[in-house]
Amino acid sequence: RSSSLPLPLHLENLWKQGMLPATTGQLFKQEPFNMHRKEEILQAIIRQGVLPLYFHPDTTVSIQIMKALYDSGIRVREYTNRGSEALENLKKLKQAVKKDCKEMILGMGTVTDGDIAEQALDAGADFLISPGFVKDVLAVSRKRQALWIPGCMTPSELIRTRPSS
Repeated sequence: RSSSLPLPLHLENLWKQGMLPATTGQLFKQEPFNMHRKEEILQAIIRQGVLPLYFHPDTTVSIQIMKALYDSGIRVREYTNRGSEALENLKKLKQAVKKDCKEMILGMGTVTDGDIAEQALDAGADFLISPGFVKDVLAVSRKRQALWIPGCMTPSELIRTRPSS
């Protein structure tokens, strides 16, 4: 394995059995969202060891940042929904991915309701991240079979998510 970051034991065992791709380039098949795709994205985040995130209102600057991250080896990143331009910029970023950064997995962060979740997925987001547990976003992610990562920081927040599994 080329990464110096340790994998959790269960992932290390899968790696040894050859059940995880050996290179990041094998992760990024263009297939519909499904359980396999969600797991691939999650494993890519874990292997990468860091998930860069940013927002910039200027599309050109956003694309330049993405290309710089890509050139430095980053293959998974989050574009945050922190401005009125975010969704439109996400569409343009996805166009740039197809042209210049073919292995990039691009997620939308700061997804705070179901409408934003739908719009982000329609704009091409490969996964969603929320700052907390939002039932509407859960419903959209299930309906669209998209990976959703809710931010849960406290035991109380984790307990509230339990009934939703």
